[in-house]
Amino acid sequence: MDTDELNRKLTKEFDVKESFMDEDGCGQRRVIQFTRCLDSCFKYLVPKILDLGAIEFEVASSSWNVTLWHKYATEEARAETPSLALCLAIKKWVEAKYRWEGIINIGEERRVAANSSGTSQPATPTKKKCIK
Repeated sequence: MDTDELNRKLTKEFDVKESFMDEDGCGQRRVIQFTRCLDSCFKYLVPKILDLGAIEFEVASSSWNVTLWHKYATEEARAETPSLALCLAIKKWVEAKYRWEGIINIGEERRVAANSSGTSQPATPTKKKCIK
């Protein structure tokens, strides 16, 4: 996944609404460049992470390691910049949250898993019976 796609997904997932006016005076919705701006991550994303315990940043040789501790698990990510590493860890948090809640991300559509065993499987569509 490239950084532009990651920025779009995070903007949509966290329902970030930052608008601006273009030269024509028309309102536009902007995709925030979270992967390039650590301040934006802390302003828009981090406050919305439920049950966040802690965030740890470490520098290791030429990369950054970020660890998120939260209710679902511990998510770790490594990248060249701290903002990209944090975005990757947050993306993993989102995926863990859906697994924990029994929701599966299928493309852009989310369906509740109909499996009571706790494993993540897509819900089976039910067939409609025709009444004559």
